[in-house]
Amino acid sequence: MGSLRFWPPSNGRASRPEVLLLEAVEMLFRILYLGDKLVALHSIRTAAYAAHLARECRASNRSVFTVRLAGLLHDIGKLGVPRHLLYKAGTLLPEEFEAIKRHAEYGAHILDQYTPLRFLAKPVRHVHENFDGTGYPDGLKGHEIPLESRILAVADAFDALTTDRPYRQALPVEEALRILTLDAGRRWDPELVEVFRRLWVEGRLGLASTPSLDGDGKGQLDSALQWLSRLEWEMRGPLRPEEKAAGEISTPPRLLGPKGESAGQQWGAPLTSLAVACRQR
Repeated sequence: MGSLRFWPPSNGRASRPEVLLLEAVEMLFRILYLGDKLVALHSIRTAAYAAHLARECRASNRSVFTVRLAGLLHDIGKLGVPRHLLYKAGTLLPEEFEAIKRHAEYGAHILDQYTPLRFLAKPVRHVHENFDGTGYPDGLKGHEIPLESRILAVADAFDALTTDRPYRQALPVEEALRILTLDAGRRWDPELVEVFRRLWVEGRLGLASTPSLDGDGKGQLDSALQWLSRLEWEMRGPLRPEEKAAGEISTPPRLLGPKGESAGQQWGAPLTSLAVACRQR
């Protein structure tokens, strides 16, 4: 994470680095929403599932924070993949699948270009690594895969299985959990799969009020982002002793920066170019 640290502000206001980080994440997410509402809603749910899973695994507050933001942006690289491939109803040709697989590298590259977002590049790059080493883009295996990526992989897969896709209808939750369990140890970290399954069975994932992105756009998106912020606030427990010793954040930063603090001058030009490219897909 370089020199950036996210301490709870003593005066109740976010620090300038925190504002720049969160506004950059929000701006990129809005561009993702502009390009594909379905992917954006999937990312909201993935971020929420992943943050719950990370917290249950007693990951540090810093890791929970990272997982939440990386979850929002884990598919930002899909803006670089032709839309007709992402939504192809039939079987993908080998070269088409290779083109889709590159979205992980595209996303990591986008995040790596901006210093405040660099700490998200690695978790996003490795979301599609398999636990047995057969995934992409780098063929990492087991605990070589960053913890945040392994958490996101479980959350991403579960949401993909339980929502409608062009090539199949949503699976029942029980079937999705069965698939996760069957492929635990091959595709996903078996310990994380077991924790996720237990969270769902115990009714502790808390996504009954998942927001919709249908409607007039901006207002719905604002509601979805605020919903995610409230969700993490509600699930976050007291700071653990080891986190206090390590200087971890004790309260979740707001996802939406305060009014009057704008990252537009720093991020506007490159992100506007990305938005234009997104419109032309």
